[in-house]
Amino acid sequence: MKTSGADMDHVDIVDAVYQAAVRSELWPDTLCAIVDYVGAVAGNIVYQAPDGRGETS
Repeated sequence: MKTSGADMDHVDIVDAVYQAAVRSELWPDTLCAIVDYVGAVAGNIVYQAPDGRGETS
């Protein structure tokens, strides 16, 4: 798997997200790749429960 967002295309990014969904230890590198890919300076994960009663950042 490519780990630098600058070297990835959108298919690689989507693949990295799916892999991280299965293997949670991949999230830090995946988030860094997404941040690099979109040219941002930071990133985070936010979860909002479907019923609106809970959230996690």
